[in-house]
Amino acid sequence: MKTQKTKEQAMVELLKNKLVILKPHDTYKGKYKVDLLYVEGYGELLFTIRSLLYLCINSLEHGDFKAYSADRNPKHNIQDVLELASRMIPVEEGDLLDELRGIVGDKKS
Repeated sequence: MKTQKTKEQAMVELLKNKLVILKPHDTYKGKYKVDLLYVEGYGELLFTIRSLLYLCINSLEHGDFKAYSADRNPKHNIQDVLELASRMIPVEEGDLLDELRGIVGDKKS
């Protein structure tokens, strides 16, 4: 019995240390978040979003979808990338910038 408990404890520790990609979401019950995207700041984040969007645009315009194997769906892949880019847009920070602009005021007025 002690050996079984020791194995279970070892397995629990192993799972805690190795299952690090998905973390329970703070707000949405039953949902997970992925914290593997690290950027040096807003500039790099916005550049990454723009690159993802350009990748999709170029793929839709010039993509040779006939070269894809039967188990791949390029339009679904593009949709996934676009959804990712959409989630990466710092909307709250944009709202903050609008509020700050309102406080500072426009130079023209």
